[in-house]
Amino acid sequence: MRHRPLLTIGWFLGLLCLPAVAWLLGVRQPDVENRAKAAFPELNRSSLQAKETFAALDAAILDRLPGRDRAITLRNRIAVDLFRDSPNPDIAIGDDGWLYFVPGLQTCVPGQQPAADPADAAEIVARTLLASGRRAAVIEPADKLLTHPQDAPEIDAARARCAKHDQDAVEARLRASPGGVEIDSALRRMEAADDPVFLKSDSHWNWRGRLVFLRRILNAIRPGLAEEAGLHVGAAIRQPGDLGTLLGIPRDDDDRAVGVRRTPRHPLPAGDLVIVGDSQVERSLLASAGVGDGSASILDTVLPGQRYCTWPELQQSACDDLIRKAGTVVVESVGRNLLQFEQLCPRLVALSIEDMRGRPGSWERVDGGSQAPDAPLALPAGGDVRVRAVPADGDVSATPRLLLFPLRTLPPAPAGEPPAKVAFVQQPQAGPPAPCAWTEQAAVGQSLALPVPAGRRASDLVVQLSAPAGTVLGRPEVVVLDGRRAVARR
Repeated sequence: MRHRPLLTIGWFLGLLCLPAVAWLLGVRQPDVENRAKAAFPELNRSSLQAKETFAALDAAILDRLPGRDRAITLRNRIAVDLFRDSPNPDIAIGDDGWLYFVPGLQTCVPGQQPAADPADAAEIVARTLLASGRRAAVIEPADKLLTHPQDAPEIDAARARCAKHDQDAVEARLRASPGGVEIDSALRRMEAADDPVFLKSDSHWNWRGRLVFLRRILNAIRPGLAEEAGLHVGAAIRQPGDLGTLLGIPRDDDDRAVGVRRTPRHPLPAGDLVIVGDSQVERSLLASAGVGDGSASILDTVLPGQRYCTWPELQQSACDDLIRKAGTVVVESVGRNLLQFEQLCPRLVALSIEDMRGRPGSWERVDGGSQAPDAPLALPAGGDVRVRAVPADGDVSATPRLLLFPLRTLPPAPAGEPPAKVAFVQQPQAGPPAPCAWTEQAAVGQSLALPVPAGRRASDLVVQLSAPAGTVLGRPEVVVLDGRRAVARR
């Protein structure tokens, strides 16, 4: 009995000292948490006199102690498996181990909701691409929370209803619009038949979902392309789950490979296709084709010489020349990114209108200034005017339209100042702002663009134009987005 205190003291000393000794010998803790490790503070004569320095040093060393990864994993497994308590607020734990990405409902969080109607935005992009003379396939598939809700915990019922309402509207609009693609109804039919289309521990589709997506997109690019390439389901595989990783508990899901059997006999001309998308596209099209040694992706096998462009690359203008040259543009964005889609769809519109022209309308000043109906708009000395465009085909149309504002004259900026440009701010008199508006232009001969969704009054879409005095805009031109190519600019 007298040896028990010594054993206890020895155990505590070992618990405290062994990790520190291992650290000094070079053993390092890997990254296992969803944050960067605490940085070591700068050590100098001044910092060593501050207690904050030692607190930061303590945090940095603790983050790097060996064995900490196993301790964190054990703690997370106890929280998840025993108490179903998620250690990551972005991950929700559902029934039977199903994991969900909570930001899937982010489009209904106050301050993160799209300003314009998401269904209008999706339709405008699809129809504008077609009006440019390109083939188009625009798809915004639903998030896992909306496609496989039966195993989800209750996160926020009001937000879930809101997100479902927005997603249903987008689906319905794309299903009815030229250039629109919709697969959610097919995925939900499979779910209703107890055939899940998402991976249990991941935010992406499983083989069933990928197969539906690939068949629909390939055949939208060229009818019969999926069958020509021999799209098929392959061997069983294990798929690492991204949501499990975010929990700090690596998990693998049972899945199947989806591949193709051959390269089409008549591939598309190189550079004819650009696919703008996110990780759903990467998981589907950039996966191994299963042909030969398996090193080629489905994209490179079925669509050799074609390009994939991420949304960040689109935002950085890295895809502009690719889209300008493309004869077909596929646009995919998961439903939880409706806000991102709204922010970036103006660039897709801008690249599509570069060669467009429409039927001339007229300007109407709404700030008390005078304007001849059939004359260009010259900005006054102050540089700002409030106007509305009056389309020649009437104030309201059952078909979406584009109002183009051609830039005819732009005085150069004074030396040392930023380049001159013309810009407008929407001031809608009723309803939300128009989606996907291209609101800045600095190239003479090009246009700004104000979409008018179906059923909207063009007269409600007042804009405030700003530009250097002497800037001249031609008469507004209306392009009817009826699925046909608009007249090319001369």
